[in-house]
Amino acid sequence: MTQATFLLFILSFIVLLISYLLSRGYISAKMSLVVYIMSIFCVTFIYRPGYSSDLGRYFLILDGMQSIPLSQINYYGAGKNLFVINFVFWIIAKLGIYQLLPALSVSTVYGIGAYIIINSRLLQNKQTNDMSIFLLLQFMQLSFFGIMDNVRNIWAFSLIILAVYRELIQNKRNLITILLYILPCFMHNSAFLMVAFRLLIPFAKKTKYALPLLTLFVGQGIELLYLHLNLFPMFIANAINSSYQYLNNSVATEWGMKVASSSFFRLQRVIEMTMAIALLILFYLIQANMNNDMKNFSYFTFLILVAVLACNVFTAPHYWRYYSAAMLCVPVMINYSFSIRSRSLTIQLLQWSYIFLSLVMYSLNVWSAYSSY
Repeated sequence: MTQATFLLFILSFIVLLISYLLSRGYISAKMSLVVYIMSIFCVTFIYRPGYSSDLGRYFLILDGMQSIPLSQINYYGAGKNLFVINFVFWIIAKLGIYQLLPALSVSTVYGIGAYIIINSRLLQNKQTNDMSIFLLLQFMQLSFFGIMDNVRNIWAFSLIILAVYRELIQNKRNLITILLYILPCFMHNSAFLMVAFRLLIPFAKKTKYALPLLTLFVGQGIELLYLHLNLFPMFIANAINSSYQYLNNSVATEWGMKVASSSFFRLQRVIEMTMAIALLILFYLIQANMNNDMKNFSYFTFLILVAVLACNVFTAPHYWRYYSAAMLCVPVMINYSFSIRSRSLTIQLLQWSYIFLSLVMYSLNVWSAYSSY
């Protein structure tokens, strides 16, 4: 048994225990959230990555930042304008505790996902045994080692998702929410796309049936936009240029070529695309009767699910970043679907598909831990 497999099983047991205690009322929802986050933090802190992974590459960056002053962090960090993540790197490098980087990143992502589940259930006055089931399902859906290895992207996405949840569901339009929108954009270049999804909610309401169909033409669209790159602001032009490079494999890495020929990633692509399609169908069936706040958040989730489908055009598995982000948001929509008293057979089948695909994703996580880490 590999180190990764052992740690995944240990964490799975802890999450199962937390879910059981929560369902039986032995611990409160808030306490379960604290224990859940602490457990993920501790397990992630223990793990030692190989230096061929992205996380290992970040550890090498931390090595290089140990002796530099604060004024030079943008020259040695993750990117010239990513001063937030570079500052985090610099602090961790100075402390010399490199494991803080994945521990903070992964526990934040899972913690935000769990918080959305628990808070959305409490807002609907649902029982804690319902929360425990959704907590288990979300844990199975997310790729623990994928998120840990990725570090910056999913971390930034999750913070913006929390900002959207605070604004639309909790109606907390304050300084904290504003900072949660702004700061992640200086952690990863693609984070601004999550902010764009929030701004595009009114547009999505008018084009909800056309957008998934347009994903069939993403490749042609990127090629066209690339020909007119000079017409766009720099941050949009950079995103278009990156998409063009990925589309044409001109920035292909050894890892990218490896996953392109991997049976695991091929199966993962099929499962995650299937999950996205099933959830989009569920969205169409239930969104009409939602209250306005929940409907807006569901349209935000809808746009992320569309992004999952759009990324199918790339050889490298960029789709899983948006899939992971979607799984943090989806519980709000799933919670609502289970609250419908007279559910059609189609809705029930989609709900069972959601549960079944979650189990399949957990099996893939075990496979990944056993064979890759």
